[in-house]
Formats: sequence, structure tokens, C-alpha cells
Amino acid sequence: MNSFKDIQEEYAELYDTLRQQRDELRVQIHLAGMEVKDEWEELERQWDHLRSKTKELKDIAGDSAVEASHTAKDLAHTISVGYQKIRDSL
Repeated sequence: MNSFKDIQEEYAELYDTLRQQRDELRVQIHLAGMEVKDEWEELERQWDHLRSKTKELKDIAGDSAVEASHTAKDLAHTISVGYQKIRDSL
């Protein structure tokens, strides 16, 4: 079983990777079509939710933190898949 510190480090790495992908795509989205922009808007809403989960993870510990981490990782995966879909369409 991973320690809470391991979970925090793994999550921070995942979050940083998504943040980098987001920044790169944001530039390309500016030039993209309306359909891609709509997908981007939905991913931005999910990104805001992930950011709130990140703040939540800093304030909790124990089993609640593990559960919140799993939820955040699932959301991060959904965002990552969405980013790849947009990247593929550009």
C-alpha cells in the first residue's frame, strides 16, 4: 500500500503533466474550429473541478485522502483522454 506521501507525490506529478498538456493545447485551441472549442470548454470545467480536488487533498489525511486521490486520478484520466482527443483532431 502506498503511503500518503507517495500518493501526494504521484498525484502532483500527474497534475503537473496535465497542466503542461493544457498549456500547450490552449495555444492550439485558439486557432481551432468550434467543435474543438466546445470540447475544450467542457475539459476546462473538469480542470477547475480537478484543481479544487487538489486543494482538498492538501487539507485531508488518511482514508479520506486515499478516496479523494482516487476520485482525482479518475478525473485526471478523463481530462487526459480529452486532451489527447483534441490533440488528435488538431
